[in-house]
Amino acid sequence: MLLPNILKNHVPESWNTKDDFPIALWTDWESGEYSYLNRDKMVPEEFCIEHSQFETKLIKKTEFEVMIIKEQLAFPHLFILTDSNGIVLDLWGEDSLHWNMKPLKIKKGNLISLQSTGINALSLSIQTGKRIFLTGSEHQPNVLHNWNCLSSPVYVKDVVIAYINFNFFSPHVLSTSFALMTFLVKHIERELENERIDEIHLHKVFNTYQLTEREKSVAIFWLHNKGALYISAELGITEGTVRNFVKKIYSKCNVRDRVSFIQKFHN
Repeated sequence: MLLPNILKNHVPESWNTKDDFPIALWTDWESGEYSYLNRDKMVPEEFCIEHSQFETKLIKKTEFEVMIIKEQLAFPHLFILTDSNGIVLDLWGEDSLHWNMKPLKIKKGNLISLQSTGINALSLSIQTGKRIFLTGSEHQPNVLHNWNCLSSPVYVKDVVIAYINFNFFSPHVLSTSFALMTFLVKHIERELENERIDEIHLHKVFNTYQLTEREKSVAIFWLHNKGALYISAELGITEGTVRNFVKKIYSKCNVRDRVSFIQKFHN
């Protein structure tokens, strides 16, 4: 089914809709290799995940940006963040929305893919690496037939590191929603790229002091003025172990305290 003209007029050229894909390819997604037998609900696979240090930063930065945006949204909505493989890292939405979205059965650790969740903006974005907008019955699961969905990859240094999905009801906020998603993704990309460049530089510098990989992880947190308790929770080690690492780092870097450590590497 083609998008109604009133909706087509609001879709920027940088976003892909059903009309941008060959009919044969779409038919293949609906049947064949990507057949989705239960169209009344989504049944995503579930994984037990342990976040890397970078994924933890990605989640926190995305949540911070989403919380700012949420204050301006006066309509039901849901944001979904996945890693580059499509595994859900976190979700954010209104309480009223969670009840309406219960049939989706989506939670942290779920794998979003064509095979497990059918055709939706997020699964197609993961499949194609493109920005996707789908509406109504273009979604394969029936539970999404009242929703408009936008999904976009998140890039850092030309590499996809995540996907962000935005679901909402009203078609009257489309133009605003495209601008909102573009701003959200670009801001997260810029923040993470700057931080990634900083971390890569610090790792190279730390190599000259022969710090181990674990010592580098602790050192980066320590440079950002994080406490031992915070670092222990982030890295899954005891607070005492963190302090032992800090002593070794000080010794290898020939500094005596945090102030001199920060001055050494931030000047």
